[in-house]
Amino acid sequence: MIREEWKRLIHNPLLIVVIAAIMLIPSIYAGFFLASMWDPYGELDKLPVAVVNLDKGAEYNGKELHIGDDLVDNLREDGSLDFRFTDASDAESGLRAGTYYMVVTIPEDFSYRASTVTTEDPEKMELLYETDPATNYVAMKLSESAMTKIEMSLQQKVSETYAETMFEQFGVICDGMYDAADGAGQLLDGESRLNDGAVALNDGAAELNSGAAALSNGTDDLYHGAFALNDGIHRYLDGADELNSGIRTLDAAIGTLSTGASDLNNGAVALSNGTAALSTGASSLSAGTATLYAGTSDLASGTAALSDGASTLAAGAGDLSNGLNTITDNIPALTDGINALDQGASNLSAGIDTYTTGVSAAYSGASQVSSGLNELNNATSDLAAGSQNINASIVQIDQYVQSMAATGDPYWVQLAAYTSSLVTGYGQLNDGISAVNANVPVLAAGADQVTAGLGQLDSSSSALTSGASSLASGASALNASVPALSDGLESAAQGAEALSQGANDLAAGASAAADGASQVNEGAQSVSQGAAALADGIDQVDQGAGALASGTNTFVNGVAQVRNGADRLYSGSTELTGNNTALINGADALTEGAATLNTGAGDLLDGTQQLADGTSELVDSLPALSDGTGELQSGLLDGAAEIESASMTSDNASMMSDPVETNETRITEVADNGHAMAAYMMSVGLWVASLAFCLMYPLTKHDNLSGGFAWWLSKASVIYPMAILQAVLLVMILHVRLGFEPIRFAGTVAVACLASMAFMSLMYFFNVLLGKVGSFLMLIFMVLQLAGSAGTYPLEISGPLAQALNRFMPFTYTVTAFRSTIGGGEECSKCIAILLSILIVSSILTIVLFMIRGKEEQLGKKNLYNFMEEHGFA
Repeated sequence: MIREEWKRLIHNPLLIVVIAAIMLIPSIYAGFFLASMWDPYGELDKLPVAVVNLDKGAEYNGKELHIGDDLVDNLREDGSLDFRFTDASDAESGLRAGTYYMVVTIPEDFSYRASTVTTEDPEKMELLYETDPATNYVAMKLSESAMTKIEMSLQQKVSETYAETMFEQFGVICDGMYDAADGAGQLLDGESRLNDGAVALNDGAAELNSGAAALSNGTDDLYHGAFALNDGIHRYLDGADELNSGIRTLDAAIGTLSTGASDLNNGAVALSNGTAALSTGASSLSAGTATLYAGTSDLASGTAALSDGASTLAAGAGDLSNGLNTITDNIPALTDGINALDQGASNLSAGIDTYTTGVSAAYSGASQVSSGLNELNNATSDLAAGSQNINASIVQIDQYVQSMAATGDPYWVQLAAYTSSLVTGYGQLNDGISAVNANVPVLAAGADQVTAGLGQLDSSSSALTSGASSLASGASALNASVPALSDGLESAAQGAEALSQGANDLAAGASAAADGASQVNEGAQSVSQGAAALADGIDQVDQGAGALASGTNTFVNGVAQVRNGADRLYSGSTELTGNNTALINGADALTEGAATLNTGAGDLLDGTQQLADGTSELVDSLPALSDGTGELQSGLLDGAAEIESASMTSDNASMMSDPVETNETRITEVADNGHAMAAYMMSVGLWVASLAFCLMYPLTKHDNLSGGFAWWLSKASVIYPMAILQAVLLVMILHVRLGFEPIRFAGTVAVACLASMAFMSLMYFFNVLLGKVGSFLMLIFMVLQLAGSAGTYPLEISGPLAQALNRFMPFTYTVTAFRSTIGGGEECSKCIAILLSILIVSSILTIVLFMIRGKEEQLGKKNLYNFMEEHGFA
């Protein structure tokens, strides 16, 4: 079957052409793709970048800085990118149009910010750049990488400028240190002379301190003596001022005392007159209260009789109501009840007459009592007000006299004894008047309440009399109508109900009248007691008024004598205080001068003591100063020598600006981006070619079927050589056309052949098993491999889907194996083993499939392939 397979292939030129084209697919696919990205990093000098320089320059330590211009010059020579120097407008429009992939702008203050490095507020230099990722993202990333290098070179340049400036300053510092060392030597000479002067100064300070101590002691004694003198003068003057003030107060108070004495005399006369009127009112009050009390007794008796009559009437009305129920059968009993009712009405009328008489008499007496108490209340109010004013004047006079008696003057002592007795006596009189004045309003209020209650009783007595009369008339009429009672039984029942209600109302009124009468009796008793107390108080007031009238005449004469003595006393005190101003001014000036002198002496003593201490410390510290000055001179000379010996050339400045140099060691070698991407694209090309071959070549067609294995072998004799040939062509064409130079060339060819055979074997199996559906599945599987094989980016940054698929993708192992042979990496035996496993397993499965299908065809049975062929999927 192998000979027949090749014979059929040779006699089919079109199929040969197809196979030849398929064998070139890996080279075309990988070659064109790799050619487009073979060495993009080596072609960066063709990437257009706009540069806009707006820097205005600056001055730094006397030098002109034009870092923007320097940067432009460096970029012209750099050549890492296609730098095009233009203005801002052209750069902006070019970036938007895609003419430039990046715009670098050097701002106006670029050099100025560089000059602020040694100021209090240094500002970082800002280099602005704009990109347009939408135009080309990779170009943007490449431009950013170039910008990082530019930034590093710029930092190096600026740091080198700073270092050179610092080196220049070190020279100035070195000269200054030598000058400072010379000055330190002169200091040592001056310190020797300073030590001699300090010893002499210390001795003089000790003597000065001793004299200052003696002066301080003397001024302290002077100060205390002046202070004592000043204090005595001030106490003397304060006493004279108090005496003069007291005399003035006395003179003024004597006038007030004289006026108060006159008012007191007038008030005593008015008090005497008022007590006479008060006595008359008290007599009227006593007589009225007796009449009031007698009337309230009659009132109580009348209300008792009224209550009894009302009770009898209520009882009779009840009997009448009960009797009406059986009146038809008991008319005789009814007649007896009516008689009893008539008798009760007569008793009620008599009690009401007595009650009315008592109420009228009580009301008349209460009115007289209330009128007398109101007049008495007005008189006692006026009397109490006048008495209070007189008492206040007496107390004020007594206070002043007592204060003057405290001086020991016999005249004032005698006058103070008299005013004390006057205050005591008038206080008792004022207490009695206050007691009368407090009780009279209470009596007047009680009398008004009694009068009002009696007025209500008097007005209601006429209603009681009218009711009693109506009751008697009704009883008589009832007695007259007894013979016809049997005919008017219903009317009688209604009258009985009304009678019962009226009797109850009458009983309630009588009870209220009895309570009112009791209150009136109690009020009359209170009025009688108050009148007795009032009479006693009036007697006391009358006695006190007599004593007051007698004492006020004597008091007025004593006040005149006090005025004469006060006038003489005021004249003498005025003469005494005439020279106070001059005396106090002299004493204050003396004290103030002594205080100032004492303070100054103390400050002088402190100052001399500090001077002595300071000179002593100065003498002690001068040796240490000399030692320190010597060390300073030595240190300055050593430091200047070290600075002078240090190398400060441009090479040192360059070292400071760029102190670190990186040294990369690569364990493998990849020449360019094409070599790096070749492993990935070669895998893709071989897979696509295998897929195309299985689609175009008749994998299941045969002429004479001799067995399943022979069937498979006939097809494998074409498939595997084609796979090897397309792999070799792929490597060779890349080598010739693109300069593909793997480190292990033969190993790369071997891996390409193995990968091609493994891919072809896998395609062979699925195509035989499922026909076109198998090829479609392999196409989808290729898409998964493109994502999961980590052919472009490291697996760790390729996303979770790629990481999950990676170990199940054949591309994973072909890419790894190719990278190892291309870059000279570690051995890839594991990958080779997995590819061999795919080749062998797929081939075995295909052989088994052909053997089963060959037997089915020999037996004439249909299989899955026939079913798919019938439906156009084979």
